[in-house]
Amino acid sequence: LILKMLLITKHLGDELAQNWDKVELNNLRQLGGKNLLRLRDLCLRTVHTNSYGGEHTYDYYDFVTILEKIAAEFLSLAQFVSTKKTKKSALFKKVSSLCDELYSCYLKKDFNYSNAIWNKIRQGLKQKGDPENLPKTLRKENPVILVYYYNMMQLLLHLSSRLVGLSIIDSKEGK
Repeated sequence: LILKMLLITKHLGDELAQNWDKVELNNLRQLGGKNLLRLRDLCLRTVHTNSYGGEHTYDYYDFVTILEKIAAEFLSLAQFVSTKKTKKSALFKKVSSLCDELYSCYLKKDFNYSNAIWNKIRQGLKQKGDPENLPKTLRKENPVILVYYYNMMQLLLHLSSRLVGLSIIDSKEGK
């Protein structure tokens, strides 16, 4: 179920990246709206009921809720893009590629890979959020897209930190 949540979230980002200029909001809402919320609830119930992860159940629980928040950000961004007709952002390409990397990271459950992605996201946040770089970034990017970027990067950082923790757990258990 967690893998399915990851795939849906990744698919939302991919669809938005590929169809930026002609976003089909209804399709994205069908995929990421109520269906995703139902899947999230089912996933959380399953994690809680089966105590998935043992004493680390909370880590999986948090991982699922972060995924749902990322999907909600993608939907919100799609809504903004479709109504305001903004130009495609290089920042969003970065977010989309990080989602792909986090997906493969979840599949591998390798601590070094997870830690490298966590550091990469941290550096990206530090670079774009640096007060010295902000005026230059604002000249290139739509300020609203920059806010979405920052929010998504914060969520991806949180998700990647959970992946680092889950990778440690899985490596200790020999999974």
